[in-house]
Amino acid sequence: MTLKQPNPAVTALFASPWNCVYSAEDLAKDPNFPATHVNGTGPFVFVENVKGSHWDAKRNDNYWDEGKPYLDGIRAQFINGAGIINALAGNQVDAALFSIAPPDRDRLQSMNPDIVFQNSPNNIVNFLTFNLTKPPFNDVKVRQALNLAISRVEGNQILPKISPLEGYGLYMPPNGISELKPEEYARLPGFSSDVEKQRAEAKKLLEAAGQSGLKLTLLNRNLRQPWEPLGVFVLDQFRKVGVEADQIQAETPQYFAALQGKNYDIAIDYNNTVSIDPNEVLVKFMPGNPNNYSGLEDSKLAEMFEAQTEADDDQAKRAQITRDIEAYMLEQAYYIPMFRTRRLVAHHKDVKGWKLPPTTVLNLQMDTIWLDR
Repeated sequence: MTLKQPNPAVTALFASPWNCVYSAEDLAKDPNFPATHVNGTGPFVFVENVKGSHWDAKRNDNYWDEGKPYLDGIRAQFINGAGIINALAGNQVDAALFSIAPPDRDRLQSMNPDIVFQNSPNNIVNFLTFNLTKPPFNDVKVRQALNLAISRVEGNQILPKISPLEGYGLYMPPNGISELKPEEYARLPGFSSDVEKQRAEAKKLLEAAGQSGLKLTLLNRNLRQPWEPLGVFVLDQFRKVGVEADQIQAETPQYFAALQGKNYDIAIDYNNTVSIDPNEVLVKFMPGNPNNYSGLEDSKLAEMFEAQTEADDDQAKRAQITRDIEAYMLEQAYYIPMFRTRRLVAHHKDVKGWKLPPTTVLNLQMDTIWLDR
């Protein structure tokens, strides 16, 4: 395989679990095969999917890693809201491997002393995406105003108490090559500790754009954490600068359909990457990327992205270009960076052999897990 240019993230991109391998023979028979069928060489073999209830798999006796998996099978239960916590507390499920909030942790500890927790940083970055093809969101003043409407300082005092959200940054995950110092973040638009001054600037920008009293709808997912608390926070922040905002909380398929069809004003979006390499992280924001739902067209941004790729042999230069990319995206307010996420998961003490990675898409093959009962 020959690339047209060096790519520092090539091994991570090839190994990414977002990629799937399917039988060419099966695809030739039915191009829609992946929608209803599973190919693979993993530790478990698909058994059934009962929509809204569960997803079952059994042990793959021909798994390439001899002696694994340790479990005879797995069942994924589809549970939303408080039911997840109740199921864990009542020993109806063994683990919840997606993030829970600190209040859920406290409740579980009081209800079931056999529940244990793992906690780590997370690569997931959440932000607001504008529909740049729809006025007035094609006006940079409007986007800048909505960025200034949101106080990261205020949010970081509120959201960690009710959600897995903790800390804030720009578009790269924590510990990346472009990470800034706290005092550097404080100088960025939207990151000031002077909340009232920041909101006054937001109101002036809206007035200058002829959008005082702007009305908009926020597209969100109807998932409990961290989507619901983040959506409520964003709506409250917008209202404090005179923006009349309501919210659509959509099922996951409808959420992505709205994004892809540009049927939204502004949406809570996210980037869930395996690595913290700029080539994997920033491609999400580039013009023409199918996962960029904004409709962005900006040749300068694309050129900057190519420049950081070509600077692979000079990490200091690459880090600076990455900072420049993030600063430019914030200046244009194509996307509003929000809060970072801690990954707090809960499972029964009998669940052994699972290690918490910094992303929800790694270490899910479950071939090393066993139940110590």
